[in-house]
Amino acid sequence: MIEALPAITGRPPYSRDERTLLALPIKLCGLGLMDPISMANHEREASRQMRSSLVQGIIQQKVAFSQDFNAANLCIRDAKTRKEETQERDFVRI
Repeated sequence: MIEALPAITGRPPYSRDERTLLALPIKLCGLGLMDPISMANHEREASRQMRSSLVQGIIQQKVAFSQDFNAANLCIRDAKTRKEETQERDFVRI
C-alpha cells in the first residue's frame, strides 16, 4: 500500500511509531494527520453502534423507523471518548 505522506515529503516510509505520533492531535504534540489504517477498527465499531437500532428494526420487519437522538448522541460521545483514550495511550507509549 502506498502511503501519501512519504510521497508528499519525499522521505522514506515512516515507522509505525512515527506515523502514530503524526496522527496525534496537536494538543498531544502531534500534527493531527489521521492514519486511516489505525482508525479503521475504531470507526467501524462506532458505525456499528450508531446503526444497531436500524438493524434491529430491519430484523423485526418494522415499517417505520425513528432515530433516538439521545442514544445517537451517547454513541457519538462514547466513540469520541474512546478515540481520545486511545490517543492518550499512544502518546504515553511513544
